[in-house]
Amino acid sequence: MDGVPVVLGRRSLPSAGADRHQRLPARIAGQGGETADGWLSALFCEQVRQALKNLCTAIEAVGGSPQQIAKLTVLIVDHSEARLQVFGEELVHALGRGPKPACTLIPVPRLALDGMLFEVEAVVLLDEV
Repeated sequence: MDGVPVVLGRRSLPSAGADRHQRLPARIAGQGGETADGWLSALFCEQVRQALKNLCTAIEAVGGSPQQIAKLTVLIVDHSEARLQVFGEELVHALGRGPKPACTLIPVPRLALDGMLFEVEAVVLLDEV
């Protein structure tokens, strides 16, 4: 798999007989919780749900699906266990109950927009066409 990064996380490691076709990495830039018309809820849970919806839309725009996410990076303002719980619940809502991709959570004091509390970016492994 020359030139293609291998990403390992909590998912099972591939066996020796695993599918060996190449996958092309797509990097989805940070998605916040703004709606299409620019509205940003003041509620953390609503921002997380909308950001994950925006992420899925961006992934579909490059020809992928949420099941092809290999790695998430999440930025949370004023991180707490309660916010982590909300993120986990919304991730299940967005991606289903199955295994989740590897994820790095970075607590931050502020994001790009006033009132922005959550941002998510992803590496998606697209099937080579």
